Amino acid sequence: MVFRSISFFMFTLLSLAACSTSEMASNPANAGQAGRAASLLGTSWQLVEIRSMNDFIYTPLSVERYTLDFLPQGQLLIRADCNRGQGNWQQDGSQLLIEAIALTRAMCRPESIDQRFLTDLGYVRSFVLRSGNLYLATQADGSIMEFEPRRGNFSIGD
Repeated sequence: MVFRSISFFMFTLLSLAACSTSEMASNPANAGQAGRAASLLGTSWQLVEIRSMNDFIYTPLSVERYTLDFLPQGQLLIRADCNRGQGNWQQDGSQLLIEAIALTRAMCRPESIDQRFLTDLGYVRSFVLRSGNLYLATQADGSIMEFEPRRGNFSIGD
């Protein structure tokens, strides 16, 4: 059972990585970027789900309450349900590091997945873009966080 879960997880991650390169090359918006990861700078995302290695899926009740906004100079705006804050991000190709997360500390609803979301963000090590969505992989492939593009403009008070 554990071997099957690990195999599925590895297959999923490798498939995402392979598709990411071919999608970038075929998309005119990414002309000239084939072979290297697109920059996350200026992008804004909302959480679809977190899939853990044990195949448990965490789904937010409201996707717009879990967001990431990649700003210049490595600044990251974060919304985790009822909490807001910021952190730092560094990208090197498809490698991604998120650190120095500082947030408000409000107590969210009992069904909130804010703590899981924030814990996994601290372990993110890489990403792929596939079919318009962003997939963040945590250290040792402990989980995959799937995001979809966030609609409209964003601001710290959003």
